[in-house]
Amino acid sequence: MSAPIDGMTAEARAAVAELLALRGQPIALIPAAGTVTEKPGGGKDYAPAVPRDPQVFAMFNKQALDGVDSSTTDLGTVRTLRLEMVGAYDAVVEVGDSWEDFAAKYSVQTVDNTRPYQITAIVIAFLKVTGHSGG
Repeated sequence: MSAPIDGMTAEARAAVAELLALRGQPIALIPAAGTVTEKPGGGKDYAPAVPRDPQVFAMFNKQALDGVDSSTTDLGTVRTLRLEMVGAYDAVVEVGDSWEDFAAKYSVQTVDNTRPYQITAIVIAFLKVTGHSGG
């Protein structure tokens, strides 16, 4: 679904481009699904997905708390953050995309492409290090 373009779209796209220039970071998203190869006898092989070319996104922390949850499986804690990711109107983002850096593993939960000047997505970050917060 794409939104209609009006007289303010060019200015809004320029504002988003300025935001990305100031606060953006390159991210190579990995699609959730890789390629499927059919095998003789009806079996299938699943190859890992190939990361897309890096795109620039700005990330914003969207929760007031630090997201500490008790883990019932390993008697530890799980730290998550809810982030909003903003990208250019022509960015390619899909639900289930993921990436990882030194601090966290990220997973795209929702994508909003209803504005003709930007793409926004809600991302859950599963922190791997202590003393780190996003945004």
